[in-house]
Amino acid sequence: MSPIFDRETIKNFLGELPMLPEVYWQLRQEGKPVTPKFALDRLENSIGRWKAQASTTSTRHENPKRVLVFGTLRYWVEHATALAISLAGLGHEVRLAFLPYAIWQEPMNQFDLRRQNIYAKKVLSKAEPLVRVTSYLDHQSDQTQLPKTLEQFVCDVALKDTQYTQQRESVDEDGALYLLRYDRNRSAAQAAWTDMQNNRPDVVILPNGTILEFGVLYKIATWLSIPVTTYEFGEQRGRIWVAQNQELMRQDTTAVSGK
Repeated sequence: MSPIFDRETIKNFLGELPMLPEVYWQLRQEGKPVTPKFALDRLENSIGRWKAQASTTSTRHENPKRVLVFGTLRYWVEHATALAISLAGLGHEVRLAFLPYAIWQEPMNQFDLRRQNIYAKKVLSKAEPLVRVTSYLDHQSDQTQLPKTLEQFVCDVALKDTQYTQQRESVDEDGALYLLRYDRNRSAAQAAWTDMQNNRPDVVILPNGTILEFGVLYKIATWLSIPVTTYEFGEQRGRIWVAQNQELMRQDTTAVSGK
């Protein structure tokens, strides 16, 4: 006979208790990642050096801006941090927002997720005060009412996420993957919607701009008429794709074709 409560159910319950996951991590795991898939040891070993270099540079931008840089998933959090510190070193006022997910297509119980969140905040805090760090997970309980247009954006991005992950156009909107992506995207949308209104940046910088939470933040920023720069890396080493106020992955060639 199977147990009444499985491990994940119990962890989700424990993850709802105030401060329990954070205290557990500090007492039993401080300094250690929850999973190797979200191990930020390379980043932790580099932040101090990056911060020292950025703090001593003599180059300053003539017209500094308020910049919001966003990252989720280990590799994008690493890159977003390096980018945020570099921009701060040039004199910009930079905030780094993040979500502590390791995998976009698999659920994670609340207990582990909150432990992962405090681990990431501990590592990223080493960039302060040069860069201000914000975890959008800390705002996941916000029941912000989104405008209907943004609600539709959340659904659209969840659809793209599912198509991208499953590599097929036909999507079951009652399926586990679609519902997972909808829930995560909507939580990110609520946090970003509130944040961008209360701490309106001059520019938002984020990867991709089409799928996952990146797509949601792109939609919110453009809806608020905030300039957005999106970027991605291609297969060729040393190459980067960059777009301004466009979803980079769509590769709009209108300007090149003249049409």
